[in-house]
Amino acid sequence: MNRCAKCGACTTVCPVYQVTGKEPHAARGKIHLLERMASSSGSKHFADIFSSCLLCGACLQACPRQVDTPKQVLKARQQIPRSSDEHSFLKFVVRKTFSQPGLLTGLTKVGKVADQALENILPADSGLRLRLDFFRQDRQELATREKYIDIASRTERQAGGISFFAGCYTNYLQPQIGIAIENLLAIAGEGLPHVPTTQACCGLAVQSGGGIIEAKELAQKNIKAFEGSGQILTSCASCYGHLRKYPDLFNDDWEWREKAEAFAARVCEFSTYFAQSSAIMDTLQNLHVGQNGQSVFYHDPCHLRFETAITAAPRHLFSRLGGITLVELPGGPQCCGMGGLFHLAHQNLSQRIRNGLINSLRPFSPTTIVTTCSGCLLQLRQGSSSQGLNAEVKHLAVFFAELLK
Repeated sequence: MNRCAKCGACTTVCPVYQVTGKEPHAARGKIHLLERMASSSGSKHFADIFSSCLLCGACLQACPRQVDTPKQVLKARQQIPRSSDEHSFLKFVVRKTFSQPGLLTGLTKVGKVADQALENILPADSGLRLRLDFFRQDRQELATREKYIDIASRTERQAGGISFFAGCYTNYLQPQIGIAIENLLAIAGEGLPHVPTTQACCGLAVQSGGGIIEAKELAQKNIKAFEGSGQILTSCASCYGHLRKYPDLFNDDWEWREKAEAFAARVCEFSTYFAQSSAIMDTLQNLHVGQNGQSVFYHDPCHLRFETAITAAPRHLFSRLGGITLVELPGGPQCCGMGGLFHLAHQNLSQRIRNGLINSLRPFSPTTIVTTCSGCLLQLRQGSSSQGLNAEVKHLAVFFAELLK
């Protein structure tokens, strides 16, 4: 931590600092606090400051000394006493829900009930309604009765080739993403992917909430579920970023670290995979899509933009399409403000960051917004609707699979 020069480079890129202007919200402010106060003895104000971080990684990329503030924030969250953390119950619910698949199934049912309550009982400006708004996903998604893994299990698949890590969003809310991946693989000349039924949540939300023990347990489940040697394709940017970090969870356990390293080396981000497929690229080349001035905005998820620098592959796929305009923001990509638990614990800040992005898009009037992060999809759908942008929001795999039917 003492490598921080307090230069302020982090303040120019931090989405939270950009909307609040408060020093503790920037990376150097958090580092300053950690240098003077132990997390375990932190006050409620201390806990609130460290929960006010998207963990997007923008500060680390901008830091000339490569101070890993997101890592320090995670460590601090694990050490903050529950008595000091006003979001401790929320974190407890998240840890239990994402570590137990049965509860996730129930969550979608709770979402339907919450949706009805929002419309029939709570006023539009109710704080409780804003908090429960997390459950207001697309009705069609919540009405889906089958999990993607259950759909995949009905067809015979063999381990040894490409496997698919579905993630919670695809599995429980939008199985059509998994189906789209299968269709794209077929065009690429591949068979159906192996979809282990014992796979679990990647563990990102759990670890972000301070649940390091539960995060390790989820990692072990997934490492066991995907035992083998083939590539592991994943369609969620956040899942991809976290799966690659599994080895860091086991720095004190060499046996599991070795397994985690082998697992992480097999994980492949799907847009990168398909951008390297000549069959996919040739098929896209022969398409001419877009009527009446259709424009598409591709939103770069922070987990790809900062952690792995995967920004070219999705645009390479778009470059083969004729008849559409790909919107690029003059100031470069912006964070949508989701940040998992950040969206729940700091609803107002999350909305301000999101609305800043939506307002930047407004002059371009995109007809479609495309991204690859499950959290970004939820945030952008909500923002497009509530802010009157009315752009259709789709996962990148679904967007291309629909074109290539």
